Amino acid sequence: MSPPVEAFEYDDLTEVYRKEQRTKNITEVRKDLYVVIRQRLSELRRDLEREFALDQFSTRAKLAANQLTKFQEKANQVFEFRMEKLQAMALRAALGNRVDTGRLTSEEADIFERVSSLLRERHAALLEIGSPGTASSSASGAEPPGRLAEEPVAREETIPEPAPAAPVDDLPEYAPDYAADLEEADLDDEDVHDGPEEAPPGPPAIAAGGAGR
Repeated sequence: MSPPVEAFEYDDLTEVYRKEQRTKNITEVRKDLYVVIRQRLSELRRDLEREFALDQFSTRAKLAANQLTKFQEKANQVFEFRMEKLQAMALRAALGNRVDTGRLTSEEADIFERVSSLLRERHAALLEIGSPGTASSSASGAEPPGRLAEEPVAREETIPEPAPAAPVDDLPEYAPDYAADLEEADLDDEDVHDGPEEAPPGPPAIAAGGAGR
């Protein structure tokens, strides 16, 4: 038969809250902290249900509801304080630092192991921490830097330069003399325009009879 659990009231929970609030390190608490918190919450819920069944508008029902609300809120605050400190401890452990877990409850110790293990795995994966020689370039199939520097030189091709245009002096003798043809055409045009220019025709003469009208 298990020994009876020591009573845990709102004042006891408030004392734990104040201790956690004063320091950045997790404090020493009773190992059955979460067990007694759950038990006390169950008792307060039963009291509230009983009073509501009798008269939900009575003073006793309102008092029972207030006690349950206050205890639940303070328990949440204690849990938040301790979980924040536990996560900081797990992070330090994941980075290889020594951490004292003697002040954790059994439930918190289990959470610590899970969180620190996950952080250790993610730390190694995100920062690619592994054995020597396992670089990220080899994992992705990238070529070593030496080969990348040699390949452009090996693939370089020489583009032949275009042949220079043939000079005018190299033209064959039988090429047509376009300049002589143009000079003859200009002489023909001058012969046509050498004569006197004809005056344009004047306006038609108006008949004498038409003038009288």
